[in-house]
Amino acid sequence: MTDAIPTTYRGIRYRSRLEARWAAFFRFLQMYAVYEPIDLDGWIPDFSVGGALVEVKPCLTEDDFVEHELRYADYAPGRDIILVGVSPVVLGGEKFGRLRPKSNGKRWRYASLRYCPEFKCRRWGFTPYPVSRCDLGHTVLRACAPDLEASWARACTETQWRKQR
Repeated sequence: MTDAIPTTYRGIRYRSRLEARWAAFFRFLQMYAVYEPIDLDGWIPDFSVGGALVEVKPCLTEDDFVEHELRYADYAPGRDIILVGVSPVVLGGEKFGRLRPKSNGKRWRYASLRYCPEFKCRRWGFTPYPVSRCDLGHTVLRACAPDLEASWARACTETQWRKQR
């Protein structure tokens, strides 16, 4: 495994370029993300996004995700935990990452990224795949792979290495 490359993005020094890419990705989708929001006695989640704790890992396959699910299963009961990998489309299609819902103990599920266009919501969020309604019962739009890929490409460009001046 390759060592992480610390990367500064918008004045914040991230432990890895992958974390910086996710920060840029969340920013482009206008999702408010707080970096390393809380210390949970042995685990500092990479982000808090919309109430969910997000952990970034260099996962390429479903087996990679399972390995990390076991590690984080017991943390933060009552909070959604999302594991994301090397890109938002690494698992294919609408499967954005893996979600341990706060209401479901240790059972991990595929997560999808969705957007609620209703006036009272107008926000992005994570749902277990394939949920199609927001918390207020509105029909939601699921992010599709081409849109996610385009935003991810923009995030990668934004956080690529640049020679210091």
